Amino acid sequence: MTVGSGFRVRRSALLGVLLTGSVLAMAAAGHDACGERANNDFERLYCQVVGAGLGSGLPAMEDFQRNEPAMQALLLQRPAQRLGLDMPPLPDSDTGPADAVVVTPAVIPELTPDEAVEVPQGVVSEPFEADLSLGDCRFRGNVIDCPRGRFQLIGNQPNQSLAPGALDEDWQMDLPRFRGDPDDQAAVHSHLSGAYDVYIHKMLSIGLAGNTMSFTEFVHGFRRHQAHGIDYTRRMEATFQLLKQDKKTHVIPEHFHDRLPESLDACMEAGADIIVCDNVHTNWVYRRQ
Repeated sequence: MTVGSGFRVRRSALLGVLLTGSVLAMAAAGHDACGERANNDFERLYCQVVGAGLGSGLPAMEDFQRNEPAMQALLLQRPAQRLGLDMPPLPDSDTGPADAVVVTPAVIPELTPDEAVEVPQGVVSEPFEADLSLGDCRFRGNVIDCPRGRFQLIGNQPNQSLAPGALDEDWQMDLPRFRGDPDDQAAVHSHLSGAYDVYIHKMLSIGLAGNTMSFTEFVHGFRRHQAHGIDYTRRMEATFQLLKQDKKTHVIPEHFHDRLPESLDACMEAGADIIVCDNVHTNWVYRRQ
C-alpha cells in the first residue's frame, strides 16, 4: 500500500498499572522530602509518581513547580493513569498556562496566522480495544519484548526505504485540529494524545523516527502556539513540508547519539505497533517487528 492511501491511527487506551495501598504507602514514605516541598495537589501527585518509579519522563521538581497547574496536570496525566491514580481537579481560577518552562522546544521556523498553510480537516481517532499495557513487557535496550511481539528501536531511514510518495508534496501530516474548550484539560489531553500518535506515525512515514519530539515537547509546543494565537496544526503542517524538502536533499544519519532509555518506566504506546520512550529532551521510537 502506498503512503498516499487512507491513514487512520487508532487510539490505544492507556491501562493503569494498579498498585496496592501498601506499595503506595512505601513509595510515599520514601519521598517525604519531596512531599514537604509540594505546594499543591499536582505537586503532591508528582511526588507519588516519582516515588512509584515512573518519574523518569518528568522534569526536576523545581522545574515542575514553575509550571501552571494546567500544564502540571498534562505532564502527570499519563504516568498517573499507569499507576491508577486520580487526577486532582484544576483550581477554578486557572485558565491554562500562557507558556511552559519544561523544555526548550525544537528550533522550527515560526509562522504567523497569515503565513500558515491550509490543510484538510485531519485524521479521526478512534479507540483501540486491545490490551496494550506495558506491564508484561521486558526492556532490553534496543529491543522491548512484549507478549504481543518484539519492538525494535528505529532511527532515521534512507529515502530508498520509504513507501512511494512519502516525500511528495501532497503527503501531509494531517494533524487533527483542536476545536474544543482550551480550559477543558481532559479534552485537551485526549486531543493531544491522539494527535501525538498521528505525529509519530507521519514522522516514521518520511523516515525521521530519530528526529521526533517527546510528548512533553509536543504538549509544550501546542500550549506555546495557542498562547500566541497561532494554529499549531498549520504550523506543524508547514514544518512537515520543510522536513520533507530537507530529507530529499540531505543525508541524515540513522542516529545522532548512542544513548538509550533508562527503563520501561519512561515508555508508552503510540498506537498498536509503536512504543515511544523519552527523558523529556530525548525521544526514542520502537516499532513492532
